[in-house]
Amino acid sequence: YKEYSPYMLAITPLLIASLLDISWFYKGLEKFGYPVLANMVVKILSTILIFIFVKTKDDLTIYIAIVATSTLLGNIMMWLFLKTELQKTKISFKNFPNHIKQSFIYFLPSLALLIYSVLDKTLIGVITNDAAQNGFYEQAHKIINMILVLCCGSLNGVLNSRFSYLYGTGVSNKEIKEKLLMGLNMSLTLSVGSMFGLIAVSKTFVPIFFGEAFTSAVPLFIIFAPMPFICSFSNGLSSNYYTPSGRKKESAIFYMVAALINLLFNLVLIPFFGAVGAAISTIISEMFISIILITRSKGILTFKDCLKLVSKKLIAGGLMFSFVFLISFGFKNNSLRALVTEVIIGATIYFSMLVVLKDEGFKSLILVFKKKSKQND
Repeated sequence: YKEYSPYMLAITPLLIASLLDISWFYKGLEKFGYPVLANMVVKILSTILIFIFVKTKDDLTIYIAIVATSTLLGNIMMWLFLKTELQKTKISFKNFPNHIKQSFIYFLPSLALLIYSVLDKTLIGVITNDAAQNGFYEQAHKIINMILVLCCGSLNGVLNSRFSYLYGTGVSNKEIKEKLLMGLNMSLTLSVGSMFGLIAVSKTFVPIFFGEAFTSAVPLFIIFAPMPFICSFSNGLSSNYYTPSGRKKESAIFYMVAALINLLFNLVLIPFFGAVGAAISTIISEMFISIILITRSKGILTFKDCLKLVSKKLIAGGLMFSFVFLISFGFKNNSLRALVTEVIIGATIYFSMLVVLKDEGFKSLILVFKKKSKQND
Protein backbone atom coordinates (compact mmCIF):
# COMPACT_ATOMS: atom_id res chain seq x y z
CA TYR A 1 0.00 0.00 0.00
CA LYS A 2 2.92 2.38 -0.59
CA GLU A 3 0.86 4.50 -2.95
CA TYR A 4 -1.44 5.32 0.00
CA SER A 5 1.37 6.58 2.26
CA PRO A 6 0.61 10.32 1.77
CA TYR A 7 -3.02 9.69 2.67
CA MET A 8 -2.07 7.68 5.76
CA LEU A 9 0.21 10.48 6.89
CA ALA A 10 -2.48 13.11 6.27
CA ILE A 11 -5.03 11.19 8.33
CA THR A 12 -2.66 10.67 11.30
CA PRO A 13 -4.22 13.56 13.34
CA LEU A 14 -7.26 11.31 13.75
CA LEU A 15 -5.18 9.04 16.01
CA ILE A 16 -4.34 11.98 18.29
CA ALA A 17 -7.96 13.15 18.08
CA SER A 18 -9.15 9.76 19.36
CA LEU A 19 -6.75 10.02 22.30
CA LEU A 20 -8.04 13.48 23.22
CA ASP A 21 -11.75 12.73 22.71
CA ILE A 22 -13.54 13.44 26.02
CA SER A 23 -17.09 13.68 24.66
CA TRP A 24 -17.85 10.69 26.92
CA PHE A 25 -17.26 12.96 29.94
CA TYR A 26 -19.94 15.47 28.94
CA LYS A 27 -22.19 12.61 27.90
CA GLY A 28 -21.96 11.22 31.43
CA LEU A 29 -22.97 14.61 32.84
CA GLU A 30 -25.77 14.88 30.24
CA LYS A 31 -24.23 18.15 29.05
CA PHE A 32 -24.35 17.71 25.30
CA GLY A 33 -24.02 21.40 24.45
CA TYR A 34 -20.19 21.44 24.64
CA PRO A 35 -19.57 18.56 22.18
CA VAL A 36 -22.26 19.90 19.83
CA LEU A 37 -20.75 23.40 19.89
CA ALA A 38 -17.21 22.11 19.25
CA ASN A 39 -18.42 19.84 16.46
CA MET A 40 -20.45 22.61 14.82
CA VAL A 41 -17.52 25.07 14.85
CA VAL A 42 -15.04 22.64 13.28
CA LYS A 43 -17.55 21.38 10.70
CA ILE A 44 -18.21 24.92 9.50
CA LEU A 45 -14.49 25.72 9.48
CA SER A 46 -13.54 22.51 7.64
CA THR A 47 -16.28 23.06 5.04
CA ILE A 48 -14.96 26.57 4.32
CA LEU A 49 -11.38 25.28 4.03
CA ILE A 50 -12.45 22.46 1.70
CA PHE A 51 -14.14 24.93 -0.65
CA ILE A 52 -11.03 27.16 -0.60
CA PHE A 53 -8.26 24.56 -1.03
CA VAL A 54 -9.84 21.49 -2.66
CA LYS A 55 -10.34 22.12 -6.38
CA THR A 56 -9.48 18.89 -8.22
CA LYS A 57 -9.08 15.17 -7.54
CA ASP A 58 -5.33 15.81 -7.06
CA ASP A 59 -6.18 17.68 -3.84
CA LEU A 60 -7.29 14.48 -2.08
CA THR A 61 -4.40 14.64 0.42
CA ILE A 62 -5.36 18.21 1.33
CA TYR A 63 -8.99 17.14 1.77
CA ILE A 64 -8.01 14.28 4.12
CA ALA A 65 -5.69 16.56 6.12
CA ILE A 66 -8.44 19.17 6.56
CA VAL A 67 -10.99 16.61 7.77
CA ALA A 68 -8.53 14.90 10.14
CA THR A 69 -7.09 18.14 11.57
CA SER A 70 -10.53 19.70 12.08
CA THR A 71 -11.60 16.62 14.07
CA LEU A 72 -8.50 17.02 16.23
CA LEU A 73 -9.24 20.73 16.81
CA GLY A 74 -12.83 19.89 17.76
CA ASN A 75 -11.67 17.44 20.40
CA ILE A 76 -9.11 19.92 21.75
CA MET A 77 -11.88 22.53 22.07
CA MET A 78 -13.79 20.31 24.49
CA TRP A 79 -10.87 20.48 26.92
CA LEU A 80 -11.32 24.25 27.19
CA PHE A 81 -14.63 23.79 29.03
CA LEU A 82 -13.21 21.39 31.64
CA LYS A 83 -12.13 24.05 34.14
CA THR A 84 -15.76 24.68 35.10
CA GLU A 85 -16.45 20.98 35.63
CA LEU A 86 -13.39 19.59 37.46
CA GLN A 87 -11.89 19.91 40.92
CA LYS A 88 -8.62 18.67 42.42
CA THR A 89 -8.63 15.14 43.77
CA LYS A 90 -6.19 12.41 44.72
CA ILE A 91 -5.54 9.84 42.03
CA SER A 92 -5.43 6.23 43.21
CA PHE A 93 -4.06 3.34 41.17
CA LYS A 94 -5.38 0.78 43.65
CA ASN A 95 -8.13 -0.50 41.31
CA PHE A 96 -6.12 0.04 38.12
CA PRO A 97 -6.06 -3.67 37.09
CA ASN A 98 -9.82 -3.92 37.53
CA HIS A 99 -10.37 -0.76 35.47
CA ILE A 100 -8.25 -2.20 32.66
CA LYS A 101 -10.24 -5.43 32.80
CA GLN A 102 -13.55 -3.55 32.59
CA SER A 103 -12.20 -1.38 29.76
CA PHE A 104 -11.61 -4.48 27.65
CA ILE A 105 -15.32 -5.28 27.92
CA TYR A 106 -15.98 -1.98 26.13
CA PHE A 107 -13.04 -2.46 23.78
CA LEU A 108 -14.16 -5.81 22.34
CA PRO A 109 -17.46 -4.64 20.79
CA SER A 110 -15.62 -1.58 19.45
CA LEU A 111 -13.18 -3.95 17.79
CA ALA A 112 -16.12 -5.92 16.35
CA LEU A 113 -17.61 -2.72 14.93
CA LEU A 114 -14.22 -1.88 13.42
CA ILE A 115 -14.20 -5.28 11.73
CA TYR A 116 -17.69 -4.55 10.40
CA SER A 117 -16.76 -1.18 8.92
CA VAL A 118 -13.23 -1.82 7.65
CA LEU A 119 -12.94 -5.53 6.87
CA ASP A 120 -15.81 -5.43 4.36
CA LYS A 121 -14.05 -2.83 2.24
CA THR A 122 -10.67 -4.52 2.58
CA LEU A 123 -12.06 -7.87 1.43
CA ILE A 124 -13.90 -6.29 -1.51
CA GLY A 125 -10.61 -4.77 -2.67
CA VAL A 126 -8.56 -7.94 -2.14
CA ILE A 127 -11.07 -10.42 -3.57
CA THR A 128 -12.51 -8.46 -6.50
CA ASN A 129 -9.48 -6.28 -7.24
CA ASP A 130 -12.03 -3.73 -8.47
CA ALA A 131 -11.71 -0.18 -7.09
CA ALA A 132 -15.15 0.73 -8.48
CA GLN A 133 -16.82 -1.92 -6.31
CA ASN A 134 -15.17 -0.42 -3.26
CA GLY A 135 -16.28 3.07 -4.28
CA PHE A 136 -19.91 1.98 -4.68
CA TYR A 137 -19.85 0.23 -1.31
CA GLU A 138 -18.17 3.16 0.46
CA GLN A 139 -20.70 5.75 -0.72
CA ALA A 140 -23.70 3.56 0.11
CA HIS A 141 -22.26 2.76 3.53
CA LYS A 142 -21.55 6.44 4.19
CA ILE A 143 -25.17 7.49 3.53
CA ILE A 144 -26.50 4.64 5.69
CA ASN A 145 -24.20 5.64 8.54
CA MET A 146 -25.55 9.19 8.37
CA ILE A 147 -29.10 7.85 8.64
CA LEU A 148 -28.05 5.56 11.49
CA VAL A 149 -26.68 8.51 13.46
CA LEU A 150 -29.93 10.41 12.92
CA CYS A 151 -32.28 7.52 13.75
CA CYS A 152 -30.32 5.64 16.41
CA GLY A 153 -26.96 7.11 17.40
CA SER A 154 -27.98 10.61 18.46
CA LEU A 155 -31.08 9.45 20.35
CA ASN A 156 -29.38 6.55 22.15
CA GLY A 157 -26.37 8.73 22.94
CA VAL A 158 -28.66 10.97 24.97
CA LEU A 159 -30.77 8.17 26.49
CA ASN A 160 -27.76 6.08 27.56
CA SER A 161 -26.79 8.52 30.32
CA ARG A 162 -30.37 8.61 31.60
CA PHE A 163 -30.64 4.81 31.69
CA SER A 164 -27.31 4.56 33.53
CA TYR A 165 -28.72 6.93 36.14
CA LEU A 166 -31.97 4.96 36.41
CA TYR A 167 -30.13 1.67 36.94
CA GLY A 168 -27.91 3.39 39.50
CA THR A 169 -30.97 4.50 41.50
CA GLY A 170 -32.42 0.97 41.48
CA VAL A 171 -35.68 1.55 39.61
CA SER A 172 -37.86 -1.43 38.70
CA ASN A 173 -37.50 -3.40 35.46
CA LYS A 174 -41.07 -2.38 34.62
CA GLU A 175 -40.12 1.31 34.57
CA ILE A 176 -36.94 0.53 32.62
CA LYS A 177 -38.98 -1.37 30.03
CA GLU A 178 -41.48 1.49 29.65
CA LYS A 179 -38.72 4.01 28.99
CA LEU A 180 -36.86 1.60 26.68
CA LEU A 181 -40.00 1.06 24.61
CA MET A 182 -40.53 4.82 24.42
CA GLY A 183 -36.98 5.34 23.11
CA LEU A 184 -37.30 2.48 20.62
CA ASN A 185 -40.64 3.83 19.46
CA MET A 186 -39.11 7.19 18.55
CA SER A 187 -36.09 5.58 16.90
CA LEU A 188 -38.27 3.23 14.85
CA THR A 189 -40.50 6.10 13.73
CA LEU A 190 -37.50 7.64 11.98
CA SER A 191 -35.79 4.41 10.87
CA VAL A 192 -38.86 2.78 9.26
CA GLY A 193 -39.58 5.98 7.34
CA SER A 194 -35.94 6.20 6.27
CA MET A 195 -35.92 2.56 5.16
CA PHE A 196 -38.94 2.79 2.86
CA GLY A 197 -37.97 6.28 1.76
CA LEU A 198 -34.45 5.30 0.72
CA ILE A 199 -35.69 2.26 -1.21
CA ALA A 200 -38.24 4.45 -3.00
CA VAL A 201 -35.90 7.30 -4.02
CA SER A 202 -32.55 5.51 -4.42
CA LYS A 203 -32.93 5.24 -8.20
CA THR A 204 -33.31 9.04 -8.38
CA PHE A 205 -31.01 9.94 -5.49
CA VAL A 206 -27.84 8.07 -6.53
CA PRO A 207 -27.32 9.55 -10.05
CA ILE A 208 -28.05 13.08 -8.80
CA PHE A 209 -25.69 13.07 -5.81
CA PHE A 210 -22.96 10.73 -7.05
CA GLY A 211 -23.23 10.94 -10.82
CA GLU A 212 -24.39 8.53 -13.51
CA ALA A 213 -21.21 6.49 -13.04
CA PHE A 214 -22.56 5.37 -9.65
CA THR A 215 -25.83 3.95 -11.00
CA SER A 216 -24.52 0.47 -10.22
CA ALA A 217 -24.59 1.43 -6.53
CA VAL A 218 -28.42 1.62 -6.48
CA PRO A 219 -28.81 -2.09 -5.46
CA LEU A 220 -26.42 -1.44 -2.56
CA PHE A 221 -28.57 1.42 -1.28
CA ILE A 222 -31.65 -0.81 -1.45
CA ILE A 223 -29.91 -3.68 0.38
CA PHE A 224 -28.53 -1.34 3.04
CA ALA A 225 -31.87 0.46 3.52
CA PRO A 226 -33.15 -1.88 6.33
CA MET A 227 -29.99 -1.21 8.40
CA PRO A 228 -31.43 1.70 10.47
CA PHE A 229 -34.57 -0.37 11.15
CA ILE A 230 -32.60 -3.44 12.26
CA CYS A 231 -30.07 -1.42 14.25
CA SER A 232 -32.81 0.42 16.14
CA PHE A 233 -33.30 -2.76 18.17
CA SER A 234 -29.64 -3.75 18.60
CA ASN A 235 -28.48 -0.18 19.25
CA GLY A 236 -31.31 0.56 21.66
CA LEU A 237 -30.85 -2.63 23.68
CA SER A 238 -27.06 -2.48 23.72
CA SER A 239 -26.86 1.20 24.75
CA ASN A 240 -29.88 1.42 27.04
CA TYR A 241 -30.14 -2.02 28.58
CA TYR A 242 -27.08 -4.28 28.33
CA THR A 243 -24.47 -1.61 29.11
CA PRO A 244 -26.18 0.28 31.99
CA SER A 245 -27.46 -2.97 33.57
CA GLY A 246 -23.96 -4.44 33.80
CA ARG A 247 -24.34 -6.99 30.98
CA LYS A 248 -21.83 -5.35 28.64
CA LYS A 249 -19.59 -8.41 28.69
CA GLU A 250 -22.45 -10.57 27.42
CA SER A 251 -23.34 -8.20 24.59
CA ALA A 252 -19.64 -7.90 23.70
CA ILE A 253 -19.52 -11.65 23.07
CA PHE A 254 -22.58 -11.38 20.82
CA TYR A 255 -20.92 -8.62 18.79
CA MET A 256 -17.74 -10.65 18.39
CA VAL A 257 -19.78 -13.63 17.14
CA ALA A 258 -21.61 -11.29 14.73
CA ALA A 259 -18.25 -10.04 13.43
CA LEU A 260 -17.21 -13.63 12.77
CA ILE A 261 -20.50 -14.31 10.97
CA ASN A 262 -19.92 -11.18 8.90
CA LEU A 263 -16.42 -12.36 7.98
CA LEU A 264 -17.58 -15.85 6.95
CA PHE A 265 -20.42 -14.56 4.78
CA ASN A 266 -18.07 -12.01 3.19
CA LEU A 267 -15.66 -14.77 2.21
CA VAL A 268 -18.50 -16.78 0.68
CA LEU A 269 -20.52 -14.01 -1.02
CA ILE A 270 -17.97 -11.41 -2.21
CA PRO A 271 -16.33 -13.73 -4.80
CA PHE A 272 -19.76 -14.18 -6.45
CA PHE A 273 -21.52 -10.86 -5.89
CA GLY A 274 -18.76 -8.33 -5.07
CA ALA A 275 -19.92 -5.32 -3.05
CA VAL A 276 -23.51 -6.59 -3.06
CA GLY A 277 -22.29 -9.73 -1.25
CA ALA A 278 -20.57 -7.58 1.38
CA ALA A 279 -23.78 -5.58 1.91
CA ILE A 280 -25.83 -8.76 2.32
CA SER A 281 -23.27 -10.05 4.84
CA THR A 282 -23.57 -6.88 6.89
CA ILE A 283 -27.38 -7.11 6.97
CA ILE A 284 -27.24 -10.79 8.03
CA SER A 285 -24.82 -10.06 10.89
CA GLU A 286 -26.88 -7.07 12.07
CA MET A 287 -30.03 -9.22 12.06
CA PHE A 288 -28.21 -11.80 14.17
CA ILE A 289 -27.25 -9.14 16.73
CA SER A 290 -30.77 -7.76 17.02
CA ILE A 291 -32.39 -11.21 17.31
CA ILE A 292 -29.93 -12.48 19.92
CA LEU A 293 -30.11 -9.29 22.01
CA ILE A 294 -33.92 -9.44 22.02
CA THR A 295 -33.91 -13.16 22.82
CA ARG A 296 -31.48 -12.72 25.76
CA SER A 297 -33.01 -9.53 27.19
CA LYS A 298 -34.92 -11.39 29.94
CA GLY A 299 -38.28 -10.02 28.92
CA ILE A 300 -37.18 -6.37 28.79
CA LEU A 301 -38.03 -6.54 25.07
CA THR A 302 -39.99 -9.38 23.46
CA PHE A 303 -40.77 -10.10 19.82
CA LYS A 304 -44.41 -9.33 20.65
CA ASP A 305 -43.29 -5.87 21.83
CA CYS A 306 -41.37 -5.42 18.58
CA LEU A 307 -44.40 -6.32 16.47
CA LYS A 308 -46.54 -3.87 18.40
CA LEU A 309 -43.95 -1.12 17.97
CA VAL A 310 -43.53 -1.49 14.21
CA SER A 311 -46.93 -2.62 12.87
CA LYS A 312 -48.41 0.86 12.28
CA LYS A 313 -45.08 2.24 11.05
CA LEU A 314 -44.74 -0.58 8.48
CA ILE A 315 -48.24 0.13 7.17
CA ALA A 316 -47.45 3.86 6.85
CA GLY A 317 -44.05 3.11 5.29
CA GLY A 318 -45.48 0.61 2.81
CA LEU A 319 -48.13 3.08 1.69
CA MET A 320 -45.52 5.83 1.34
CA PHE A 321 -43.29 3.56 -0.77
CA SER A 322 -46.18 2.62 -3.07
CA PHE A 323 -47.09 6.24 -3.76
CA VAL A 324 -43.50 7.41 -4.31
CA PHE A 325 -42.76 4.41 -6.55
CA LEU A 326 -45.77 5.23 -8.74
CA ILE A 327 -44.89 8.95 -8.80
CA SER A 328 -41.35 8.17 -10.01
CA PHE A 329 -42.77 6.90 -13.33
CA GLY A 330 -44.15 10.38 -13.97
CA PHE A 331 -40.65 11.86 -14.26
CA LYS A 332 -38.88 11.30 -17.57
CA ASN A 333 -35.38 11.70 -16.10
CA ASN A 334 -33.57 11.90 -12.81
CA SER A 335 -33.53 15.49 -11.62
CA LEU A 336 -33.28 17.37 -8.35
CA ARG A 337 -36.87 18.51 -8.85
CA ALA A 338 -37.99 14.88 -9.11
CA LEU A 339 -36.08 13.92 -5.97
CA VAL A 340 -37.40 16.84 -3.90
CA THR A 341 -40.96 16.10 -5.03
CA GLU A 342 -40.61 12.42 -4.12
CA VAL A 343 -39.15 13.21 -0.67
CA ILE A 344 -41.80 15.82 0.20
CA ILE A 345 -44.72 13.64 -0.94
CA GLY A 346 -43.24 10.55 0.73
CA ALA A 347 -42.65 12.28 4.07
CA THR A 348 -46.12 13.86 4.00
CA ILE A 349 -47.81 10.51 3.37
CA TYR A 350 -45.73 8.67 5.99
CA PHE A 351 -46.26 11.13 8.85
CA SER A 352 -49.90 11.74 7.91
CA MET A 353 -50.57 8.01 8.09
CA LEU A 354 -48.86 7.84 11.50
CA VAL A 355 -51.24 10.55 12.71
CA VAL A 356 -54.27 8.71 11.28
CA LEU A 357 -53.10 5.41 12.83
CA LYS A 358 -52.36 7.18 16.15
CA ASP A 359 -48.80 5.85 16.33
CA GLU A 360 -47.26 6.30 19.80
CA GLY A 361 -43.72 6.79 18.50
CA PHE A 362 -44.71 9.77 16.38
CA LYS A 363 -46.63 11.24 19.32
CA SER A 364 -43.52 10.92 21.53
CA LEU A 365 -41.36 12.68 18.94
CA ILE A 366 -43.84 15.57 18.69
CA LEU A 367 -43.94 15.89 22.50
CA VAL A 368 -40.12 16.01 22.66
CA PHE A 369 -39.97 18.78 20.04
CA LYS A 370 -42.74 20.74 21.79
CA LYS A 371 -40.94 20.45 25.13
CA LYS A 372 -37.66 21.57 23.57
CA SER A 373 -39.40 24.51 21.88
CA LYS A 374 -40.87 25.68 25.20
CA GLN A 375 -37.44 25.44 26.88
CA ASN A 376 -35.92 27.60 24.13
CA ASP A 377 -38.69 30.18 24.55
